[in-house]
Amino acid sequence: MKYLFSIFFLLILKVSYCTNSNDTFQKRDNKKISNEKLEVKSAAIKMLKWFFNVHSKTQRTFKKFYIKGEEGDSTNPYRIDFEGVQEYFDYLKKTNLFSQKFTEDLLVYFKKCDSNFIAVKQFEKIPLGFESSIITKDLDPMGVEKNINKSVISSYKKVGNTVYLSLKFDNFYTYTFIITRYNGKWLIDNINGDFPPLYSTPI
Repeated sequence: MKYLFSIFFLLILKVSYCTNSNDTFQKRDNKKISNEKLEVKSAAIKMLKWFFNVHSKTQRTFKKFYIKGEEGDSTNPYRIDFEGVQEYFDYLKKTNLFSQKFTEDLLVYFKKCDSNFIAVKQFEKIPLGFESSIITKDLDPMGVEKNINKSVISSYKKVGNTVYLSLKFDNFYTYTFIITRYNGKWLIDNINGDFPPLYSTPI
């Protein structure tokens, strides 16, 4: 009887230990996930602060940066200046905010825009495909800039090393990011604003 009681007591201890261990591991996992979410959100917020405080105030006009041609001159229609595009990509790379995938996808976009320029000559006002930001793909609503530090995560999904993140800034504006961990650093693969561009994307 004493022997059976000892076995029963050991079983209780084992179950208690396993339960506590599982709880501990669960807490560690939850903390790890929570910390990761903060890191990913921080990468997104850092990019937006750079965009509003640096990029938007220092970038050259579209005609001087990655588009050549002369507004109002039918003999010198718009074309993509790929040397300027590469210069722009070098500038983005130095920020340590964007992945190579981001610039590769943007290059595809520039090439399709250039094909549009060849197919249909454009030389009046802002060329098709560049009415809004090529970084955020929207009209840069002030509601986002004013509420950057008040943003909340509205959705978060991780697949491998890639996170699909949506940040809500107020009742109107949401930005969706694709952020991937490269060599231990979270970099922006893609970003989309809540408002669709006011042009027909040449894709």
